[in-house]
Amino acid sequence: MRRLAWVTCLGILGGCKSPEPAPEDLDGLFQWFWENSDTASDDEVRAAIVNLHAVVDGDALSDPVRGTMSRLDAADAALVGVELDPANAAGFHLVGPIGCTISGLEPILYHLAQEELYEGVYDAYSRSYRTPLEPYLSREVPTVSWDVDIEASLLGDAYTETLIGGLRYIPEEDGVGPALIQRTYMPEPAVFEDENKVWPLDFQIEVYYPRASGDLVHLYGIWREMALGSITTEDAIFQQTVLSNLEDWDEGTTQLCEEDRP
Repeated sequence: MRRLAWVTCLGILGGCKSPEPAPEDLDGLFQWFWENSDTASDDEVRAAIVNLHAVVDGDALSDPVRGTMSRLDAADAALVGVELDPANAAGFHLVGPIGCTISGLEPILYHLAQEELYEGVYDAYSRSYRTPLEPYLSREVPTVSWDVDIEASLLGDAYTETLIGGLRYIPEEDGVGPALIQRTYMPEPAVFEDENKVWPLDFQIEVYYPRASGDLVHLYGIWREMALGSITTEDAIFQQTVLSNLEDWDEGTTQLCEEDRP
């Protein structure tokens, strides 16, 4: 890959502000993608992917890499309409290869019945599109978004959760891409049956892009605040458990791609 030229926002349509150039460190890139996933131009996103590919040594990446991230602030939460301060939401991430192509992965990500693809994960799952799918599939628009209602259990305790998610497609140009960005968040706290357990905040950012071998690099970052009695998202063992589950999720997604599902 080669570094791409930046596109300057000229403000022709009423004025706009171009994002700051994408940083060259992994922590900064997670923050950049969260803040700019729906506002950066395609060229700006491709340039950020070039930086990402360099910092994670994407072509040589053979095993998932785990780590922590700087926390979001109130302005980052406000970008998606969340008024709670995310200062207590711990940030942690997984970066690894996934055996799929963008064309194989994309239908999995926008599929409504996720419970059919990832069996045994949910007690109940309902997803509906916030924006029409067809204009996205025809590339008339670059994004599609959805609402999700979930019932599930964690450590034996039932909870309900609402999510807002979406997908952005970045077309290939000059050897970079195509790529996908997926941003997901809880607009309001999840609710446990046990009132002593709380889950007020969850923000997630994902980036998928192809590398030279033909499969994908998957960048997955989570900022989460949760307390299950004495266990919280501040605990390393909690974070490592979540990241292990994400590795299993990527393995399951690879299998779905191999089976050409959905």
